[in-house]
Amino acid sequence: MSKSFRWFTASLLLVSLACRRSEPAAPVPPSEAATTEASAPAASATQPEPVATKEPDCSPATLERGPDGWRDGAACVERLVPRCEQGDPEACMGAATIMLNGSGGAAQDPGRALAVATGACERGNSAGCLIAAVMHDKGLGVAVDPAAANAFIDKACALGDAQGCQAKAARAPRGPAFIADANLSVGSIAADGLELRDLMCDVTGGMPMLGALVIAGSLAKQRRALDKCAPAGQAFAATWTFAGGETRDVAASGGSPAANACVEKALARAVATLDGRCGAIVLVGKLAGAEATVEAVRSGAAN
Repeated sequence: MSKSFRWFTASLLLVSLACRRSEPAAPVPPSEAATTEASAPAASATQPEPVATKEPDCSPATLERGPDGWRDGAACVERLVPRCEQGDPEACMGAATIMLNGSGGAAQDPGRALAVATGACERGNSAGCLIAAVMHDKGLGVAVDPAAANAFIDKACALGDAQGCQAKAARAPRGPAFIADANLSVGSIAADGLELRDLMCDVTGGMPMLGALVIAGSLAKQRRALDKCAPAGQAFAATWTFAGGETRDVAASGGSPAANACVEKALARAVATLDGRCGAIVLVGKLAGAEATVEAVRSGAAN
């Protein structure tokens, strides 16, 4: 992938912060810790006194100290993997972290790290999705697979992860409706009979699904005016700015000059209910006719 994945190099550092809710070892009750020499049993000459085994420190504080903070990575892996298998996504992330980096003296095992990261993703942990995406993109423990990386990024965005949505937007084809630095991205959405494709916005607050519904609803109030621009059906690539309750800086392409101007005029009447810059492919007129032109508009091959 291109520079759209530069941020993924930094995202590998997410693994050093992934196990934020791991529980530290329980403190020893004072009553048990107060054993004195007087109450302690006499040592046997033939039986050595047992040596206490210290639990590995797999707590968040250890993670925040960085890779060198892991004193016994292998022990932490064996402690965390069973919890991962029982459905604890943070445990999955902790184990994947150690195995991916070879932290705390543990052997590097990218294949097993990918398995636990994938498990975390499937259990709803977006950081697991991002790490799995990086591994598929870079070929860590698995063959390079851009399609699989894309799927994991899409899942992270669907889970509401801001970095996942930013990566998804950065990977999108830079067509006429492309919005840089988008924090909201929805492939398809409909409201009151108006259908949008490839909706991308850089809006205040983000609000992945709710924001998309609000935007589509605002534009849908102009559906009748839009349909008059191309009754037989046509897709238009449009960009616009919502600001202060108004829709400004509208630009449309994909149809004839007259149809493009008609779409721009209709969209400019929309009442903005949030602030931001957006772009989308707007389906106008008969749906079948509009859908037939989407790919041409998406690729920039339309008028």
